[in-house]
Amino acid sequence: MKKIHDKSWIPYLVILCLCFVVYYGIELRWLLREFISGDTNGYKIPWLEHLQQTGLQNALVNSVTNYNPMFTYLMASFNTVLPAVDSHYLIKLITNFGDLLTTLASYHLLRSAKCSPLRAVTGAVAIFVLPTVILNSNAFTQIESLVAAPLIIGVSFLLRNRWSLAMLCIGLAFSIKLQSVFIFPALVILMVSQGQKLRSLLLIPFVYFLTILPTYFAGRDMSDLLLIYKNQTGLYGDLTRNAANVYHWLPDNYSVFMPLGMLFTLGVLFLVIVCKPQNLSSPENQLLFITTSLVFITFFLPKMHERYAYFSDVFTVLTAFAIPHLWPAALLMVGASFCSYLPYVYHLRDQLDKFFPFFALLAFGALVLLYQKLERRQVINLGKIISLVTEFLKNAHQLVWSDRTRLAAMLAYGIILIGLTQWNWLKLHEIHGYDYERHEVLRYTVLTPIVGFLFVYVWSIINATLDRIVPIPDYPQYWILDLPSWMVFVLFLGGHIMLDQPMKGGPVVLLMCASFFMVRILGNPRYNLQIAKRLINLVKTFV
Repeated sequence: MKKIHDKSWIPYLVILCLCFVVYYGIELRWLLREFISGDTNGYKIPWLEHLQQTGLQNALVNSVTNYNPMFTYLMASFNTVLPAVDSHYLIKLITNFGDLLTTLASYHLLRSAKCSPLRAVTGAVAIFVLPTVILNSNAFTQIESLVAAPLIIGVSFLLRNRWSLAMLCIGLAFSIKLQSVFIFPALVILMVSQGQKLRSLLLIPFVYFLTILPTYFAGRDMSDLLLIYKNQTGLYGDLTRNAANVYHWLPDNYSVFMPLGMLFTLGVLFLVIVCKPQNLSSPENQLLFITTSLVFITFFLPKMHERYAYFSDVFTVLTAFAIPHLWPAALLMVGASFCSYLPYVYHLRDQLDKFFPFFALLAFGALVLLYQKLERRQVINLGKIISLVTEFLKNAHQLVWSDRTRLAAMLAYGIILIGLTQWNWLKLHEIHGYDYERHEVLRYTVLTPIVGFLFVYVWSIINATLDRIVPIPDYPQYWILDLPSWMVFVLFLGGHIMLDQPMKGGPVVLLMCASFFMVRILGNPRYNLQIAKRLINLVKTFV
């Protein structure tokens, strides 16, 4: 008789190994306890000391942080419980508390993705000892882990089809840090593909509003609280700040590639919505889709910091535990992020600068592997997207040329507007003496007509499309009535140029745009009323 081998001891061995790994993660955090980064010394410690010296109410009203009040609440809570702890250590206790929450949330997510308890525990431990997780909390003292915890729990509820709880958790993540918005595109696409009503998205701003109420009642202005994230977006003017993404392969030209990067990223996401991904009912496919979306956004979106890939790292590793054969993608993504952390942590920017295109290649490799898995699971088909774009461009071109009179009028108007814009820019250069180099002048001279003619073409597509959606038989040439609204731009630009006060932006531009829409609405009320009715009906289908 064959001897029966008893393997019941294997789970215990795995648990013992996991205990050693957890000890390793704690030890690494202990070794980094004395490390003080520039962000810690310049921001976090002064913020906490301001709270300790002035009190909670004063810290909320006269905040020195550029974060949402949630972080101030956390600092006050930890300072109340541990008043004798040094400021530096207290900050690290807060970020490590986030690591613990993220670890527990990771276990919950993997269980929602139908993983066994042992695999879920292993995945959670892997997140706890992830190099980027440790460095983010203990070297940078950033708060991505505090954002990741409710975000992961939210995705976990989403996989269980509990949408309201998912929105509440994601709303909490959004209330802590703006970068949680990276998950929003995948969230909307999943809701549309599964026929969910978009009204549940309102729970996200609702939670945000609840979190800022204590600060408002403490005496801080509501407009200031609502514009926190808007002010954050204008802090930096770089295409990338050590992030392993596509902008290491492109010229460092912020004014050109920043809007192009935004348009490309949003355009691709819009195409995915239009294509309506399939087979998204299983938790594994939903998790895979969310992860791919996060990696895509951090790779192609401009103005990314190295730490913004934190969510991509964590979700890629968790997806590798949920879906077999995705370990190469997880290793590539974590490797790219870890390498991009090194220049900041160890002040190696000059030494590692030439390697950043290679780091970006690692992240791109992870994105390709994730997308291939999506195609194999028949969630997204690239050929379908390409055919959709081709068909759209073909139909759009036919729409534009269907009315030659309209096209001629639009081209004439466009040429006038382009000329005025160019003249306005040259006047600004002449009057204010902007210190542009010769190549900058040449670049703006070339780009202005290109952008202007693109605007004319897109405007013609919009008008021709509206013709088909909202036909008005009584006025086949209704668009002539829109000519006064077009003249608003000409009058504003031309008037300011003639007065030697060229437009620089701000309130004047807003007034010009508002006047344009007002004249357009008043000049053709019947047509605009029908458009409004169609748009309301369209919104109702989603909401």
